[in-house]
Amino acid sequence: MAGDRKPLRFRSKRSRVLYQITALIVVLLVIAGLVIFFVIDNAFDRLIEKSTDKLVEEEAKTINNALTYQAERMVEEVAGDIEAYDPQELQQMFFTSFQNKELSELQETAISTLKELVATGVLGVELIIMATLAMPPVLEESMIIASSDEILVFDSLPDYITSAIEDGEAYLFMEDGAVGFGLEGEYLVSFYDMSRVSPTLARFWGLHFVPMHDAVVDIQEFYNSEKNRASLILALIIGGTILFVILITFFVLSYLIRKQITEPIEELSAAAEEVMEGNLDVEIEVREGEEFDGLKRAFKEMVENFRKYIAKSTGEE
Repeated sequence: MAGDRKPLRFRSKRSRVLYQITALIVVLLVIAGLVIFFVIDNAFDRLIEKSTDKLVEEEAKTINNALTYQAERMVEEVAGDIEAYDPQELQQMFFTSFQNKELSELQETAISTLKELVATGVLGVELIIMATLAMPPVLEESMIIASSDEILVFDSLPDYITSAIEDGEAYLFMEDGAVGFGLEGEYLVSFYDMSRVSPTLARFWGLHFVPMHDAVVDIQEFYNSEKNRASLILALIIGGTILFVILITFFVLSYLIRKQITEPIEELSAAAEEVMEGNLDVEIEVREGEEFDGLKRAFKEMVENFRKYIAKSTGEE
């Protein structure tokens, strides 16, 4: 019974080593897989962010081009009345209007036209403004002279709008809303130089506000859905690769441990049992290069020495 238990005990110990090594490899592979997944996922996020910005920019350019054409038609509608005024006379009229906070007939006509354009829903425009940049000494700051929202008339033009116009920007995309105009969310503000229609309107600008929230959401949803699909595929690939490597590793380790460790130890165990039972003629095969060739050789020499010692003691030499 003791002879039966020894080989089992050796196999049990080596099996635990096999599982421990495999478990360590599993942990390392899982950690490596997670690191790879999150690195690639982060790269996806950066790509989505850049792609979204690029697509929003292209969408903004398209809308801006259409708004420019629409603005030109709008200005042409009111330019007939404006042409009757001398530029200085026009400036003075607006200056007087701002001083008294009273709308001129020209402003009332412009406001009516702007309201009609917004009401038609052309290009999704939500707000149209006609503004003039500062014209010292008549006007010391940029002002709103007409708007589809009458509440804004006589207000100063926000500095960020004035700066964008003076910097030659064709439009602004605002992610956090149009500050100063009561508009929240993503908005595109398109600028139109009204002097392109009439020199009389030098330093007069048209501003078109178009909500971009729905367009941005659609773009983000598209990229997010693509990212989720790509992430799922990536997770399956990484998971499948890890599982495949684990299985291969387990079987390869199992084979190597059995051939290099378990079998040599079992052979020594069996030989030791034979010696314990008094059989000193046991054959111990030593294979060069195996893990326990030194131990086997030492055991073999020990048995041979025992055999010689016993033969000498019994006079059988």
